Amino acid sequence: MSRMMRIASAGLLLVASTAWADQSAETPADNQLKELSVAPLDHIEYPESRPEWLADPPVTEGDVFRVVVVSGPCETVEESEDELRVMQRAAASTLVTEIANSNGRFDFYSPSDEQIERDLVKRRYAGEVMQGDQTRYEHAVEIEFSEANQQQVRQAWRAVEVRDRLGEVGVLTFSGLTLLVCASAVTGWVSRRAQRREYRQGVAG
Repeated sequence: MSRMMRIASAGLLLVASTAWADQSAETPADNQLKELSVAPLDHIEYPESRPEWLADPPVTEGDVFRVVVVSGPCETVEESEDELRVMQRAAASTLVTEIANSNGRFDFYSPSDEQIERDLVKRRYAGEVMQGDQTRYEHAVEIEFSEANQQQVRQAWRAVEVRDRLGEVGVLTFSGLTLLVCASAVTGWVSRRAQRREYRQGVAG
């Protein structure tokens, strides 16, 4: 009985030793292949059909005011579209400040999403990318202000400048009138006191 137990124990040790040896026999290259079987999430693979204009830099000089906006990669098409819509507004506002040279102000000309889509978007793209081993979605548009759009922006900014100047003139005018009224009131008070003083002196005399 004890002999059979020793044989069984020896068999278990042999199996365990063989499994350990097989595991130890794996080379670093084998481990690396296992790790690379799934692409890292920061690796993005774009399709060959992706247009080259998506990488164009912004142009904000001369008569050209153009910028490319790219969303994503996003998990869903809807998320990518929503992100693009927000980025379109920001890009349009940035171009407005550049066109008008308005020191960062853009609230005087705020096109709606419909106006951006209708008047400012010149090219658009929707596609899929691979992020790691997962499919993601991206959308892109090229926004450009035509000469007519630029003229509208500049006219709107000039109207703001005129309004601000009139506001400054109004403040100065109001301040001047206030000072005049106050001066008149003080002069009248001083004059009345002088008249009362003269009257008392005449009565006393």
